[in-house]
Amino acid sequence: MKKLAVLSLMCLLTMVTSAQVLTSKTVNDVYEQMTLNDEKGFAYNAERNEAGVITTMYVYRRKGDQLKPHCQYQYDYDDNGLLQRRTILRWKRGAWRSTARLDYQLQDGCYMVEFCRWNKRSRQFDAPMERMTYALTEGQQVDYISSYHRDHAHDAFRLTERLEVSHHQLPASGYLTLK
Repeated sequence: MKKLAVLSLMCLLTMVTSAQVLTSKTVNDVYEQMTLNDEKGFAYNAERNEAGVITTMYVYRRKGDQLKPHCQYQYDYDDNGLLQRRTILRWKRGAWRSTARLDYQLQDGCYMVEFCRWNKRSRQFDAPMERMTYALTEGQQVDYISSYHRDHAHDAFRLTERLEVSHHQLPASGYLTLK
């Protein structure tokens, strides 16, 4: 779970500090950063398509001199290279099992991310219960971030938090150390 949080934070920091939406380049940059990070306990691998774009990222736990599968991220992009979907799978009982999906959409000056959980009973993803929107300025910088939640699939999303983004230039490490 720590890696999922770090990966999500790194994607957000890349988007905020570079004033861009998530693309195949962003996914590649995050992968490169994670593989360069010499954190003990994890190792990474990726599959790429014929264009060199990462389509699947694997995370392994190091146990002594062995690697044990931990989680897998599958990426889908549109024709322009914008990230459309990230599916998260966990290694359980000797097989990859779906756990969640993030759907990304860019429209009307907003970049929206919706979170869906895997439903074991219906064997499909549930309707999204969480949503984040990143309002973009004309220059494609993030203006503010809004979080939404709903308790049931038929309910409307309700705003739970809104954060304005300061546009002064801080290095990514500055965002990580702010309290």
